[in-house]
Amino acid sequence: MILDLIAERILRWKLIDQLEIKDLCIGYPYTYSVVKGDYETIGVALTPIYELSNVEVWRPPEINLSSTVRKAVEKLMSTHMLERVLALAIVNAVSQYIIREELDKLKCL
Repeated sequence: MILDLIAERILRWKLIDQLEIKDLCIGYPYTYSVVKGDYETIGVALTPIYELSNVEVWRPPEINLSSTVRKAVEKLMSTHMLERVLALAIVNAVSQYIIREELDKLKCL
């Protein structure tokens, strides 16, 4: 599945362990995350309100501000929809960080 490939590539990225989660918010219709390294980036994901079940109501997501980015990305394939949406928002923030890193390299040429 494509999410498996995305998670695998991000987990192999050399700077993944230098990033930290600065902010998380589950909202309707979007969930967002802020990831910080040398600078901050934001990622968003659509919150799947209609796909939530009693599992999410009675068991809160394990992703929180004290989680590592690596642990959050590993939850990308979780069956717990709120964990999955938080992980996807974090993946989107990390991808923005990677894009910015690559653009900074191009400016130096």
